[in-house]
Amino acid sequence: MNQKNASQKRNFEKKPFKQRGPGRKENSHSLPIEHNFRPDFMVTAARQTETLLREELKELGLHTMEVPGGVLCHGSIDDALRVCLWSRIGMRVLWAIGQDYLQTEKQLYASVRNLPLADWFDPEHTLAVFAKVSATRGNDTGVLSKANLVALKAKDAIVDDCRSRFHKRPNVNKARPDVSMAIHIHNQHATYWIEMQGAPLSQRGYRIAEGIAPLKQTLAAAMLRYARWDGKRPLMDPTCGSGTIPIEAAMIATNTAPGLFRKFGFMRWPRWDELKPRWQKLIDEANEKRSKLRTVIVGADIHLPTIRKCRQNASQIGFLPAIEWRVADANKIKRVPENTLFVMNPPYGERIGDKATLQRLYTSIWQQIMKYSKASICMITTDEYANAFDTPAARGLNVLNGRLRCRIGLFEKSKIK
Repeated sequence: MNQKNASQKRNFEKKPFKQRGPGRKENSHSLPIEHNFRPDFMVTAARQTETLLREELKELGLHTMEVPGGVLCHGSIDDALRVCLWSRIGMRVLWAIGQDYLQTEKQLYASVRNLPLADWFDPEHTLAVFAKVSATRGNDTGVLSKANLVALKAKDAIVDDCRSRFHKRPNVNKARPDVSMAIHIHNQHATYWIEMQGAPLSQRGYRIAEGIAPLKQTLAAAMLRYARWDGKRPLMDPTCGSGTIPIEAAMIATNTAPGLFRKFGFMRWPRWDELKPRWQKLIDEANEKRSKLRTVIVGADIHLPTIRKCRQNASQIGFLPAIEWRVADANKIKRVPENTLFVMNPPYGERIGDKATLQRLYTSIWQQIMKYSKASICMITTDEYANAFDTPAARGLNVLNGRLRCRIGLFEKSKIK
């Protein structure tokens, strides 16, 4: 074991959940990317929503740095637990367990074996390793240039470590692992992370009934933050599908933590007993912060079976009586306050509806909403259908909805001439 790796191992084993603040000095070769921010954990997000995520994390009191695909954070393990509980936009929370400079696959294997693997892996829990490799130097065609081979070699090191300690190996489950490691290698600088959340944070636990083209909860939350909705203004989704936008809005308006209704990957860590009282304290604090819904939130859809699904989902977290669910045609918007914010994910021809019908629908929605003097619209769609409106969006954000390239547009009546 080289001196650097030995020192690294002692630091993590001495206090594996130690806070590593901005002042900690490390060898520059340990950086996963070329900057001076040394993260304790990272929160990932859908591309182009990183700035919205960073705003959210700063509100949680974290020192952060935005990078493509997420936000790097300084903080303790308690801070990372709080992010798991409270982040509405983040997708994954990755706890940093080590960094190294690698040139060969043998060094990769030795580097992983030198990590405090006993804190995360044992034969009783399934595992998976995922890797990402970028900016390989020269014409490198070795193991370190291929993500799948990096993941395989790291997996071998973890399995061999478990076998040496328990004389038994853990099983691999790439689809739903109990514990998973992520490895990022950039210009031979490797960072090792343990995924904390388990299933992505978009899986809140309330959506037991889904429609044909459901919107990810994290993207719905990003739309609401982009529209600067504060939970006080009336809100309506006239094409609500399985009810994701109204339910996410109700969670914001009542200060309900989105992680209250699900399980997390860190609950399967060997050291979960140590974290359990700290997690319970965060849960108790979150429950105390919940409040009653004090504004109008309406979800509408033309199909009764769809509204029944919305009611099922809302009932999972106690929002069935709070949100008003309507069987109504989006072409006939009625009975909402003048200053309503309309937030919607209407169909855009990929899985629902033909283009001619959808063009008429978008035009009709625009005409209906323009009757309200103080209304605004926040919509996710393709540019093709956004052009059905008579005015360009006041602001816009390009995002991916699944594999579809879409745009979140904000149309404000007060700014339309």
